[in-house]
Amino acid sequence: PLNPSLVPWEEVYPNIPESQRVVKILDMGMGFGGLTVKLAELFPTTLVLGMEIRAKVGQESYAVSL
Repeated sequence: PLNPSLVPWEEVYPNIPESQRVVKILDMGMGFGGLTVKLAELFPTTLVLGMEIRAKVGQESYAVSL
C-alpha cells in the first residue's frame, strides 16, 4: 500500500488490540523474511514487522506464504 492507513491492520494482527499495535522491531528490506521470522520467534511478545520495497521480492515472498 502507498500509505499505512490503507492496510487493514485488524486483519493482519487480529489478536492484538489496536491500542497495543505498536511495532517495536522493524526489519526494513526484509527480503524473503528469514530474519523477520526469527526475530518474531526470539521476541514472541513484541510486535515485529518486515517491509520490503522491491516489488518482485515482495510478490515472490507473498506467493510462497500462500
